[in-house]
Amino acid sequence: MLPPQGPTPALMNELVEDILLRFPPDDPAPLFRAALVCKAWCRLISGATFRRQFHKIHRTPPLLGFICRSGATCRRTGFWSQKTHFTHTPTFRLPSENISTWDPIDALHGRIMFSDTWSTELIAWSSISGEIRRLPMPGRRWFRWSAALFCATAGCDHLICGSGDFTVAFAGRDDTDGFTYAYVYSSEQLVWSEPVFIQERGVRVCGGVFAAQVGTTVYFQCVRDDCSKLLAYELCKQQLSFVSLPSVGRFDVYDSFALIKADEGKLGLLMARHDAKLSMWSREAAPDGDADWTLQRVFELDKIIPSRVLRCHYKLFAAPSSNDVFVIKVDGLLFTIDLKSGGVTELLLDGQREAKDIFQHQNSSPWGIEVDQ
Repeated sequence: MLPPQGPTPALMNELVEDILLRFPPDDPAPLFRAALVCKAWCRLISGATFRRQFHKIHRTPPLLGFICRSGATCRRTGFWSQKTHFTHTPTFRLPSENISTWDPIDALHGRIMFSDTWSTELIAWSSISGEIRRLPMPGRRWFRWSAALFCATAGCDHLICGSGDFTVAFAGRDDTDGFTYAYVYSSEQLVWSEPVFIQERGVRVCGGVFAAQVGTTVYFQCVRDDCSKLLAYELCKQQLSFVSLPSVGRFDVYDSFALIKADEGKLGLLMARHDAKLSMWSREAAPDGDADWTLQRVFELDKIIPSRVLRCHYKLFAAPSSNDVFVIKVDGLLFTIDLKSGGVTELLLDGQREAKDIFQHQNSSPWGIEVDQ
């Protein structure tokens, strides 16, 4: 008869941490379940050291879902209407908040910024905790405008900043005098800065597209004298200037372009062209017009997207924080393309054929919320 066995020896903390750090980042459910095993594991998983190690190993934040703004004609009234909805991953659900009348503007580190259709407010919503902060629009009559959301903490590792302070960069054209203005909002001070402006009446800031921050400069898409440009807002110097796009041919024939962050602190640009080519460019982070664009890579869309859906018109949806993955719309169908691997995945989202804006919603923390210790 075998002698009675003693209790199973506990795993060493170093071994437990080494195992947990290798959990898949795109499925936070196993980490949640591991945190419920015992208090020691809960303290380990919810600690800042573990989070930083997890982020260092995996780097790619988990994708929580897609925010889609689509429009259609109501069969009952005959009027055109738009609504916003969220398509989530299997392991994530949004808090019970009705976002159908909110127009998505930007998404960053677990926080989403909307404009309220029925008011003159911007809404900064933490999709994990459900916290809502409302901020007034700058007090002008805006013809066209855009805004971008940024973390306000210097040196932040963006693991839990979805509930911290933030800043908003805003640029738009005043419908009264026709000038283009730019502001910065501080959630800590609850106030907009004094405006900087350009006394030109031929500028239209493009809404519904992502802006990009590189260094201390925020870049917005705009149209100047019927030509697509970038509006560069230098935050420290409080200056506005224009940046020309790279030339892609004799008539600059491209359907859509999107700003991204390139490597080594450079501004990145994606351009979908009529000839089924997707070009990737980078530029030094200098707001003046002297820096040149450098062509980094060209994707042959007819070789990576199924030929049954190839058309001569494309729409790009890219987020500067999306870690080299963007969405392209071709004939009502949606695909994600990984800029590093070239891999293509077809998406199935509600209302995708009528989609006007699509935002990838990610969270830098591997599980998104604080765990009580």
